[in-house]
Amino acid sequence: MRSFKMETVIPASPDAVWEFVTRPDGIIAVAKGYFSFTPIDPATFPIRWEKGDYLTAIKAFGLVPAGRQLIRISFPVPDGETRILRDSGGGLLFSEWDHRISVAPKANAARRETLYTDDVRFDAKIAPGITLAVVKSFFRHRHKRLAMLFGS
Repeated sequence: MRSFKMETVIPASPDAVWEFVTRPDGIIAVAKGYFSFTPIDPATFPIRWEKGDYLTAIKAFGLVPAGRQLIRISFPVPDGETRILRDSGGGLLFSEWDHRISVAPKANAARRETLYTDDVRFDAKIAPGITLAVVKSFFRHRHKRLAMLFGS
């Protein structure tokens, strides 16, 4: 199993960041330019993620079909002030996918700042080393877009 963790400090309150990441349109916004997600079952995404399964079609760079991916959303019990959204699906490229998004107040912050963390573990069906490089690149893109959308 491959894994990595990526953290970014966002210049916004944890409530604002949590509101953003718990909305499917938030995830779509930070993936823009890299991957697009089209809901299959159900046929539309909810306004806010709810616990459950969402089958999606993925396109790389908005053009290249990259198969289907099951997004399985759950909300593990918060760890103190840290809120967690978990996607534990899988699909064409991944026999196992476990992605945890954590949102927490940044310790000792002079202003309202949030520590945003992606903790990713997966088993790739094809070329695990190359897949790891692509997934890391995608998450760097997500973090850059997230920071940009919040004004840093």
